[in-house]
Amino acid sequence: YPTVMVFRHGKPIKEYRSARKSEALVKYVLNDIQTEPKPIVSEDEIDKSKDYFLGKFLDHNTPQYIKFKEIISELHDDCVAFAIFHSDHHFPGHITFHPSAVIFL
Repeated sequence: YPTVMVFRHGKPIKEYRSARKSEALVKYVLNDIQTEPKPIVSEDEIDKSKDYFLGKFLDHNTPQYIKFKEIISELHDDCVAFAIFHSDHHFPGHITFHPSAVIFL
């Protein structure tokens, strides 16, 4: 079989190892390219049982949001990302990580 690699921003991310049928490859690619943070209105929309990043931005064109999208695309397989857009935020460009569980040692 030929090797099929996934690249993002010019960097190899992973190797495709699933079925070699066109339907499976298309499904994989369509799922894999949906890496943008999910826009939400309120933090109440988030399933807090999973690890997630939350970014608060003024709009889609800020340098902070553009960089956030780039970083999140590399973490796509590990956690979920959300973005809140509002001109009223106290911390525009503020990004936080929320683990699903905290372990104290």
